[in-house]
Amino acid sequence: MDKFPPEAFLPLDKEEQDLMTSLESDGWQPVANIEEEKAKAETAARNTIKKNKQIKQRLTQKAKES
Repeated sequence: MDKFPPEAFLPLDKEEQDLMTSLESDGWQPVANIEEEKAKAETAARNTIKKNKQIKQRLTQKAKES
């Protein structure tokens, strides 16, 4: 994180601040099987954005009463 000045990341919300604190506290450990984990993440990302069927829905508007 030394490439950017701290001001580049402001304003941080609570979630971003918690993540930064977590990263800076060395609480993260590398995984033993990085290639397998990358493949799983890529598959999950592809499946998330995959469009495999179209769904149509028609809505009717209630007529105004006079």
